[in-house]
Amino acid sequence: MSSFSGVYPILYSFFGADGRLDHEAMQLQVDRCIAAGVHGIAVLGNVTESKS
Repeated sequence: MSSFSGVYPILYSFFGADGRLDHEAMQLQVDRCIAAGVHGIAVLGNVTESKS
């Protein structure tokens, strides 16, 4: 079994004015996380889609 350590950000879901996922903004977010030295990226998180 391997263990995780380091920084694994959960990404924001960016949407355009038309309500569709903004793929360019998502790619930019991933690129900047990698450039900042993250150790991985959490996927399929349900953190940013919830409304209070």
